[in-house]
Amino acid sequence: MTGQLFARKVGAIAIAAGGILYASWFVQWVVPTNLSAMSSYISELSASNQPHHLVFRATDLAAGMLLIVGSTAALLSTIRSRWAVTGWVSLLLFGASTIADSQSPLPCAATADPHCDHLSDLGQLGWADSLHTFTSAGEDLFFGLTMLSLMIVAWRIGVPIGLRRAATAIAIGIVLAWAWTLGAAAEFELHLINGELRINDQLGVAQRTEVSLIGVWLVLVAIGLLRSRPGQRLTVPDSIN
Repeated sequence: MTGQLFARKVGAIAIAAGGILYASWFVQWVVPTNLSAMSSYISELSASNQPHHLVFRATDLAAGMLLIVGSTAALLSTIRSRWAVTGWVSLLLFGASTIADSQSPLPCAATADPHCDHLSDLGQLGWADSLHTFTSAGEDLFFGLTMLSLMIVAWRIGVPIGLRRAATAIAIGIVLAWAWTLGAAAEFELHLINGELRINDQLGVAQRTEVSLIGVWLVLVAIGLLRSRPGQRLTVPDSIN
């Protein structure tokens, strides 16, 4: 039992720290960058031609590693139901995708660099651009599955009602911010197709809102892990009916 409680504490601390680092785009307010927080993609902070790109790559790398540690510890110390295992394994894969994303940075920042935009139009950014797109898609997929699975678990076990409601509200906010980000990105890409590099002041705000909410939600997951009662295996039925 002591080992189980220790694993939960390790998992909770790692998940909370990973969530905070994942949402560490605000570091751009401390270190100088050439990008606007209003209109740039967060991933452009790590672009190879940006100053201090190694700082942002390092925070993503650390976030991914912590999420892998945290999800593994949670998987070993909590439930074995289908939804819980799916949630923790998806979180592990989300962490792995974050690590892969940190190691496949964009070559340049298209939202701020007309030359980068031109190379993108010509398809000359090479495999790095394609790989980054793939790893970013993996992050979205695995986090979405994590959030769905763990919210189902939270609502079917003894997680404090206030925590459940807060996590649900944040989850709804994440979905709305994700849709907002997709719309802003689609508008930006449409202008690129038409040969225009038009600043979209919603793009950066939308994505930073989404990522910040993801960080908050992961901290709530960590709190839920800590608040589980000693000896509680958090058993939840596999059925959602």
